[in-house]
Amino acid sequence: SKSRMVAPGHLDPHLGEFRSDAPTTHPVAVNLTLTIAASLGWEVWLFDVSTAFLSGKETSREVYVRAPKDGLPATETTAEIQPLTLMQVLKSIYGLVEALRLWYQRAMELLEKVGFTELASRRATFTLQKERKKNGLVQAIGCLHVDDGLLAAQMHDPDVASIIARISSVFNIKEWKRIQEKPASYLGEELRQNEDFEEMKSMNHYFEKIEPVPIPKNWGLKEPYEETTLLRSLVMKLSWPARKLMSGIAYGVSVAAQTIKEATVATAKEANKLLKTALDELKEGRGEVTFRKIDLEKPCVVTFFDASFGKEEGGHSQAAFYNLATNQRATYALTNANPIEHGTNKIQRVVESTFSAEGSSMSMASMGPIRLIGTLTPGCYSRC
Repeated sequence: SKSRMVAPGHLDPHLGEFRSDAPTTHPVAVNLTLTIAASLGWEVWLFDVSTAFLSGKETSREVYVRAPKDGLPATETTAEIQPLTLMQVLKSIYGLVEALRLWYQRAMELLEKVGFTELASRRATFTLQKERKKNGLVQAIGCLHVDDGLLAAQMHDPDVASIIARISSVFNIKEWKRIQEKPASYLGEELRQNEDFEEMKSMNHYFEKIEPVPIPKNWGLKEPYEETTLLRSLVMKLSWPARKLMSGIAYGVSVAAQTIKEATVATAKEANKLLKTALDELKEGRGEVTFRKIDLEKPCVVTFFDASFGKEEGGHSQAAFYNLATNQRATYALTNANPIEHGTNKIQRVVESTFSAEGSSMSMASMGPIRLIGTLTPGCYSRC
């Protein structure tokens, strides 16, 4: 057994007076990294860092906590600490509100130490590049989500072969997982890579414990649904795969999430129907996404977008989009394309025409991937 001392961060008298934000890598960056790995024949590895919260930078503010009422036992390097002793916090501890940020800052420093540079366009996403005088090409990409990391690299490149050892020299890594050897989980998705360097990701195991909500017998569809906690739980559980993989249920989940406060029996039935649709997709083998090789000489982003104008419940408008990474050949021939990002949501501002609604949808679709694909593939941005 083991125990951890946790500070009651919510009682911090200076709460809100200091930065506590901590960027994490974005799904767009992860999907583009998988696309690049499949296209260039790079291996993909996963890793997680031990006791990341305790490995953060020293705090820049003066903050104190008291020891537990039973005190703290002696260790190899410290004497016994008496009950309620006042102690100054020097580094990150569990419960400290800025613990995540202190870890992010430390992780950024350590990755820069071994040669990585953080992308300005996507924080917590890092690239390792050759020197400009050689060609400046990206050799490896790292995505960091708190203490979970993904690394894609050309391991046969002598300049990159030692990258795992270099990262391990500055981080306390629990385990490196090569997904060509065995599937592994990253951010709730199971990842695996075949011999052709294509990556497949799925969330099949995620659905094993999701249950439909109970529907009262003989209740009318317009009657209020009383089990709102169960309904909200189901909708939130479905929203995760809807955002990550299953675009087919994204619209229904978005609408259900917007109507939970005034949920009716019809809302509950629709949520159960969405769960059944997702399970049927899994049975038909459509619960998995494959990232295939594309030609990176002339990469581009293809965007499909649409919007409804005042046709949703309550008269609001809804926008949706689907972004794909592919090659400019897609404008005239059949070619591979990999999903980057999709989404659907209520249009937050007032739109007074179908043209305005479509413009909002296009704006939502083009926020991130076009700039990022140019950053991750130097030399191609001017042609995107």
